[in-house]
Amino acid sequence: RPEATHYLDRLLDCAPVGVMTVDTAGTVVTLNRQAQQLLDSRELGILGKPLSHFFPPSERQRLDDFQASCNADMSARHTEVFELWPDPGARCYIEVSGAPLSYRTGQRGFMLILQDVTSRIEAEQERQRAESDLRHHAAVLRRFHEITSSKLLSLEEKLDAVLELGCEQFQLEMGLLTRADGDRLTVIRAIGDEPAYQAGTQHDANLTYCGMTLNAADPIAVAHPAAIDWRPPA
Repeated sequence: RPEATHYLDRLLDCAPVGVMTVDTAGTVVTLNRQAQQLLDSRELGILGKPLSHFFPPSERQRLDDFQASCNADMSARHTEVFELWPDPGARCYIEVSGAPLSYRTGQRGFMLILQDVTSRIEAEQERQRAESDLRHHAAVLRRFHEITSSKLLSLEEKLDAVLELGCEQFQLEMGLLTRADGDRLTVIRAIGDEPAYQAGTQHDANLTYCGMTLNAADPIAVAHPAAIDWRPPA
């Protein structure tokens, strides 16, 4: 009845999740207020249009596959997470759940539940990154322990292996073990092809990053030495 339909529409508008119906071709038939907000569009701008129109191009094929799986198995509920970019530089994740829907007229379609799961997805991604970092650090520390505790390597071989590990870890082309004696900096071991910084060479400490670090009151970090315009103090 019309009053029942009006009551149901108002009830759905108060729902904390997006609710919408689409036909088997993926055309939007109805939607509530939350769905409009999630898709960042007004109701009249959505009705009668393909749902994929409101998703970024990179997600449209996945959305088509999702709708195809819904059509292929009308007896099951399907759930998938899609990315949306509501604003430049912003990204959110929408979980879409689809369930089959049949009208009295015999027409078939789907009811879709849309829910913003950005916080959940970002938390999961952060957890995965943290686990990956821990595994990587554990592997590096394990390799460091294998090198330093090896009874088959000489001290020089251990130093070279540690320098190689450091170059690999920090993606550097050269690794040095140096000794500072006053204003003189002596290279003890070297990994890399730079002729000026091979083992045994000496340098004015005040003209090197090592000397700059030793003379500084605070810690110094130089991410890309070759890319900065640093000069030693006069």
